[in-house]
Amino acid sequence: MEVVDSAEARSFYGSVLGWRFAPGRVPDGWQVEDVIPLVGMAGGRDRATTIPMYQVEDIAAAVGLVRSAGGTASDPEVQPYGISSNCTDDQGTRFYLGQH
Repeated sequence: MEVVDSAEARSFYGSVLGWRFAPGRVPDGWQVEDVIPLVGMAGGRDRATTIPMYQVEDIAAAVGLVRSAGGTASDPEVQPYGISSNCTDDQGTRFYLGQH
């Protein structure tokens, strides 16, 4: 989730859904603890949006498929929760791929 004000968003989701947050890997980034599917939040954005992450069995193959279909995909990176790639489809919609 990308939000304008992470303190307000954390307060909202904490009270509505009981979410607990731990510092993430990006500035003003937060991991939501013990929630499935995995959720992260980053504040300081111009507008709020949600970017999905799709789990794949073989991230290298999936990245290749994104690229061959006309999208873009970053090289896979190891994260604390697995391996991920930041992608955009051929129409400009952002998403992530993830492999555990």
